[in-house]
Amino acid sequence: MDAGIQKGLVSVIIPTYNNAEYIADAIDSVCKQTYKNYEIIVIDDGSSDFSEAVIRHYHSSSLYYERIAHEGVSVARNVGVQNAHGEFVAFLDADDIWFPEKLEIQLPVFQNPCVGLVYSDMEFFGNAFPFHTYSEMTKHANRADSIKSLLWRNYIGTSSVLMRREVFDKAGGFPVGVSIGEDYLLWLSAFLISQGKGVVKPLVRYRIHDKQSSRGRTKNYKALFMCYRSLLNDRRFRAYWYIVLVRYLVYGLKYSLAAALHL
Repeated sequence: MDAGIQKGLVSVIIPTYNNAEYIADAIDSVCKQTYKNYEIIVIDDGSSDFSEAVIRHYHSSSLYYERIAHEGVSVARNVGVQNAHGEFVAFLDADDIWFPEKLEIQLPVFQNPCVGLVYSDMEFFGNAFPFHTYSEMTKHANRADSIKSLLWRNYIGTSSVLMRREVFDKAGGFPVGVSIGEDYLLWLSAFLISQGKGVVKPLVRYRIHDKQSSRGRTKNYKALFMCYRSLLNDRRFRAYWYIVLVRYLVYGLKYSLAAALHL
């Protein structure tokens, strides 16, 4: 293990961009974790609101804050990991919330040295959901958590992920220049070099609100279409070309229809 990496420490990476009204809830949810060996790294992606004032309200030696020029969420998360000291890295979007036992439940899964990534189910809340609704993302997962099952559908929510730092580094981090689907590409790369395991229980509250960049069918379908197109040209996924090709064609059709219907 690298001399600068602390065994058992979880580095929680929180990127934020104009999320001043939500980020305190995200940070508080980390502070309430039953597992206490963590550090919080907040990377402000050039916010123009009062995010910095909210974040600097937290006078804690375990919270690191850095403001960077606005370059997108992938850059912000990668900068966060570059400043991390933990054996594990976890990702929490500034508008989401963790359940208090999240880290305590996920960490024991890493007792299997082959496991590089652990995720969980999520619970939706916010102005589009008057009642709490489970995402049930993990019900679509093959219980073997194979890369084939993940290629068919991304069932891993970013704010649910806990990874070994070494797996993150070997997988290449979040791809820069991808606005939607950057997380999916990283999970796929991680599954090529390690095992992924899911906790079939919601450990994250995923907030639905009007500012989210990933809303809109045309935008989402285009992003997935572009993801699968990049995978077709990636030699690492050549053994799974038939799955990638099918998904590429499906999302190409969905994107075309959604664009024509202005969805």
